[in-house]
Amino acid sequence: MSKKQNAATDDKHDQQSDRPVCGLVMPISEIDNCPASHWEDVLKIVTDTLTDAGYVVRLVSDSDESRVIHANIVENLYDNAVVVCDVSAKNPNVMFELGMRLAFDKPTVIIKDDMTKYTFDVGILQHLPYPRSLRYQQMVKFKKELVEKVKATHDKATSDVNYSMFLKHFKVKTLESQPLPPDKFILSQLKEMNDSINRLSQRISVSQVGPSDYSKPASFIGPAVVGHPNYTTIPANAWSQPDTPLAMRTASSAGQMGGGYFTVAQPILPQNNQG
Repeated sequence: MSKKQNAATDDKHDQQSDRPVCGLVMPISEIDNCPASHWEDVLKIVTDTLTDAGYVVRLVSDSDESRVIHANIVENLYDNAVVVCDVSAKNPNVMFELGMRLAFDKPTVIIKDDMTKYTFDVGILQHLPYPRSLRYQQMVKFKKELVEKVKATHDKATSDVNYSMFLKHFKVKTLESQPLPPDKFILSQLKEMNDSINRLSQRISVSQVGPSDYSKPASFIGPAVVGHPNYTTIPANAWSQPDTPLAMRTASSAGQMGGGYFTVAQPILPQNNQG
């Protein structure tokens, strides 16, 4: 097994106990009139409950390594065997991380307190509710349902090769990723930069052209007016003038409007110069 495969296996299972890892996404600071201590209580309840059920529970931001926290979050959202996401109070960071996990189409259990309304985008997915008050009797029921839901979701994902958490509800084409050699990647980036510079240069040139540049009739306007050998710029009203070359009038599909002038994609010779 390769080092990369080993790393993925380690993220799905705890290295020491070989228990599956359950990532946790939830608020950790004050929000919606709930202090940080409230979320600490929720964290302890969920962690203790799922630890007793045989999982290693940790926030997706946590890692055994010392590195950038965002790297931990993205990697754990992708690799953890199952993730529990608490969308209570609709914390922006939580919703963003939930979106990433759903985009990865990995097993996820969504929970929320009874004071939080459903969100339209993920409302099609089942949410497991719990009381914001954390009342004992209601939390006993919640903890039982949480264990059942996490186990069922995890088991389904590991036993069904066609498992899909979210994307099955939509017609989404599978994107195949292929490695791009460094030299081709660099060339492609340089080409994009060159194209962007050319477009910017063209817009700047067009914006600097004024009516005085068009004192001659349209039929005598030659190429490279905007300083580019592959472009011809003519006044917008020249398209309707009878002395405008037919080639110019019929090339409108290749042009673009800019500052009251048309820029034609290819140079067009004046009518009186055509052989």
